[in-house]
Amino acid sequence: MYNSGCAEVNALFIPKIVLVGILNIPAGETLNSRNIRNYRKYIMVLSFLALFALGSVEPMQSTNQTIVKQGIVGRDIASDDAIKILLVMDNDYGANYHYIRPIIERFGWNVTTTALSHEITPCPYQTEDRTLEMDILLTDIEDITEFDAISIMPGQTHTQLLASTDALNLVKEAAEEGLIVSSWCKAIRVLAKADIIDGRNVTGHDDYQTEVEAAGATFLSQVPPIIDGNIVTGVRSRFYRMEMCIAIATALGAYETDSPYISNIAIEPTMPEPEQNFTITIAASDDTGIHQLSIEIYRLNETNARASDTPTVTGELEDVDGNGLYSFTVQGLEEGQYTIDIIGEDVFFNTNITTNALSLYIEYHLPLTIISQIGVVAASGTVLVIVVFVIIKRR
Repeated sequence: MYNSGCAEVNALFIPKIVLVGILNIPAGETLNSRNIRNYRKYIMVLSFLALFALGSVEPMQSTNQTIVKQGIVGRDIASDDAIKILLVMDNDYGANYHYIRPIIERFGWNVTTTALSHEITPCPYQTEDRTLEMDILLTDIEDITEFDAISIMPGQTHTQLLASTDALNLVKEAAEEGLIVSSWCKAIRVLAKADIIDGRNVTGHDDYQTEVEAAGATFLSQVPPIIDGNIVTGVRSRFYRMEMCIAIATALGAYETDSPYISNIAIEPTMPEPEQNFTITIAASDDTGIHQLSIEIYRLNETNARASDTPTVTGELEDVDGNGLYSFTVQGLEEGQYTIDIIGEDVFFNTNITTNALSLYIEYHLPLTIISQIGVVAASGTVLVIVVFVIIKRR
């Protein structure tokens, strides 16, 4: 049994047996009490083989258990109940949008983009032509409560949004309906113009501190994202984009800090030999969903220390059937001893690193069928010797 820090893996262990002799009585020589003693060591070896052959081997415990992966606040990520967020955009949108959206999608949320036009253009700082097509026109949104949150994306001026009664009314209605309303950097101007930050603590671009304070808010300069009720504000989107996304999740009651849980590890075949492929299966779960589960395999030297800081094998495990069992096939390793690290990361960047989770021995083994046959022969030989010994004693 391999005992790891996070799981137990039962494996068949076959000791290396060297047969030093075979019971062979020379022709013409009879068995007596004296030469029985001479062959005692061979009888002991054969008896051991018989006991081994008749013994039982503990099978590897099955990890075929169903683990339900739940999504945000206990809801299935893949279901229609996933959190819905509306990203409100304008022309001259900021390049950080392309880094913010993947984080939100990683959370498993349904993302919808909207603006006052079907297409919006990027700010001058974006060298590529990244014209974006919106999912829905802002003026076509009939019920803002279909969403759980709206977020005013970063941009240069937000000129169209600030000049649109429809846009400002939409933002105000969202706040009044209790949706989480957030703004990125210069977008704080939109919240101020929509008159929803009176009495709130907020942050945003320093250039608009006067506008924000005129709207009745307390402005805090150059600080991490601020949550004040259902209003979330942030600044310096390039540096705080992950923190801002987590702040929105926190305001929604969706964020959690627990890292993925590793409950079991199995290897098939249980005793891989040199250059033989084998599969590692890990049972893992997380309340909000596992984003990535990977392994690192390190070779050990003669002192059982890692031979190198660079892993011999790295791989990302996949949950093909969606049942919480993640697997990865390792291409054959050279003979030797190895240790396995497991790295699990959930959608909120909480990480569980289990070092030396499992020790692995890659070596050649005597086939079990041959050992069983030897054991049967040994058992028969032992019985025969005992019978002969009894006959001699009686004589």
